[in-house]
Amino acid sequence: MPPDFSKKTVDTIAKRAGFRCSNPDCGAATVGPNSQSDKATTIGEAAHISGARPNAPRFDEAKTDTVRSAITNGIWLCRNCQKLIDADASRYSIELLLIWRERHEKKILRELGTETDRIQAELDSERIEQFSQYPAIIRRIAIDKPDGWEFTLTAELFRHLTKQDFQKLKDLESGMYNTIGEHVYDESALEWLNQRIREMSTMVAPAEKLLERLSNSWGMPGEPGNMDEIHHTCVLLQRWIHQIVEYEERVHATLVSDDYIECKSVVTGILALQALKLENIPETLEAMLEQAIKHSESNPNETLKLSHEVVFELPQNWDKRVRGVIKSLEKGMAPPLPDDNTTTFSSVLGWIALGTILFVFIF
Repeated sequence: MPPDFSKKTVDTIAKRAGFRCSNPDCGAATVGPNSQSDKATTIGEAAHISGARPNAPRFDEAKTDTVRSAITNGIWLCRNCQKLIDADASRYSIELLLIWRERHEKKILRELGTETDRIQAELDSERIEQFSQYPAIIRRIAIDKPDGWEFTLTAELFRHLTKQDFQKLKDLESGMYNTIGEHVYDESALEWLNQRIREMSTMVAPAEKLLERLSNSWGMPGEPGNMDEIHHTCVLLQRWIHQIVEYEERVHATLVSDDYIECKSVVTGILALQALKLENIPETLEAMLEQAIKHSESNPNETLKLSHEVVFELPQNWDKRVRGVIKSLEKGMAPPLPDDNTTTFSSVLGWIALGTILFVFIF
């Protein structure tokens, strides 16, 4: 679908703005009489907050056309202010424009709404209070609820909540930072290794349940999702990823003698590798929503079922390496370096978990 707003979307954006410019420093009326009695003059436009096409101001190449054409990406402005924001995209950021729209709509509601409207607005505000400390785009999605809002809300929430943790994992793996941790002496290496393996086994267990819960939070086919459950599950996923960050920081910072580097190596970076497989969930959700909407336009009576699978598994030859390290430690010997030509044995942990996210779209 093209990134342009539909006529329905333009009309809705204009009406929600009371046909007044959303720039708080302007607020000009954008509709008025025309010299011809059967016409009206309009000087307002539904402007894209994030540019619709490459080279447009605030264009985000990671976004899909479905997201670019959604009501959440629009703001009603007079033509002068529309030119103003596009002439200085660095000053008029996406976050600023979203806040403009949010505050302007509240102002219009206070001026034009009935008492019932104001009560309903208070109820709506309470509903999205849980998002008050998040970027404005998250609140905008919660208010507008565009087609597929469950998936765009999940994408933005997950992206915001996990960004810092994913960056830490990548920085750790690339050696960009480290701290000084505990010193494990040679005679304690076996006990230390067993403790880390038990931690890894325990920490990976919630992943599949969390992904299943996230999928269920989007609702049954044809039914709306549960906003509270989406938020809560995204928070739980962030906490799970953060626990992995804390584990990886501790293991990376552990000091061992040169002869016992392999003992540390077999339990370093394994959990990070699994967690990073979830980093592209937002882009996957947005891409699949795009596909679903295109399908619904061309096949309106046909249900589309899409699935995306996330597999958590041990690196090749990991079991062989761990067995070799444990065998050497039990004999009181320094662990040997890994042999790249070894074959994979059955898992020491019995740890090959399969997490599946299932997307079902009906429009």
